[in-house]
Amino acid sequence: MDEPRIRLTDPRAAAGDASFYSQHTFQIEYPDVGLQWLCDMPPKNVQQLRKLSMYIHPLYHAGPDNRDAPDSPSPPDSPDSPDSLERQTPANGPLWCDLLDKISTDATGLEQLTLYLGSEPLMDHWGPAVDINFVHALGQLGNPNLRSLQIAGFFPKEWPLYLQQRTGLTVWDAAGKQEGYLTRLREFQRMLHDQTL
Repeated sequence: MDEPRIRLTDPRAAAGDASFYSQHTFQIEYPDVGLQWLCDMPPKNVQQLRKLSMYIHPLYHAGPDNRDAPDSPSPPDSPDSPDSLERQTPANGPLWCDLLDKISTDATGLEQLTLYLGSEPLMDHWGPAVDINFVHALGQLGNPNLRSLQIAGFFPKEWPLYLQQRTGLTVWDAAGKQEGYLTRLREFQRMLHDQTL
């Protein structure tokens, strides 16, 4: 059974003493909230963090939207429509990278970081799998105390080896994974390879 995780919206996430932060796993779902949480916390508490869990949503934008000036108007229900959810969502990829950078420099006691990488490829939401800067930020985690970096969900097939070479940690292992998930992951990786992203 998984250890309970404390969401950053839980009042306890901001109210503990230093030892509280070393005894719990904190769950980050939004990079701006995570950055603010780390900035508001006393540095000694940030240094006591031992376990973090991140859920990176499928609706992920690596950077600024370059489709601001289409050659022709888009149909109202098109993903390029100004009213679409995708176009209304600001770029969050740089914030995720900033959060990983801050964790690397400030959370010096971090021992375990787990990330679930979401995707909905049938809706053209590839999650962070399309952001090379995201995997580079993960590969820059320089904390000597980090003993476990685990990725789950959907990611390019090259990422595990790259991250292992950068961090010295085995970040993903197919052993023990359900065949249904492995099949979906392989299909995702095949579709991702076929995309022009």
